[in-house]
Formats: sequence, C-alpha cells, structure tokens
Amino acid sequence: MRDIEGVRPHYMHAPITKEGQLQKHVPYRQES
Repeated sequence: MRDIEGVRPHYMHAPITKEGQLQKHVPYRQES
C-alpha cells in the first residue's frame, strides 16, 4: 500500500483514489 501512496503523487498532485486514477489515465473513456 505504501508503494501506491508514493506513486500516486508522483504523477498526480491530488489525493485521488484508484477509480479517479483510472478515469484520469483513460480520457478516451470519458469521451466515449
């Protein structure tokens, strides 16, 4: 769990959850 928390802020300045990461990481899904 510590790894994920350390990687989260690495490419995301906001404390978002896994779901939010996926949505932001997959913009094509929102467009669809």
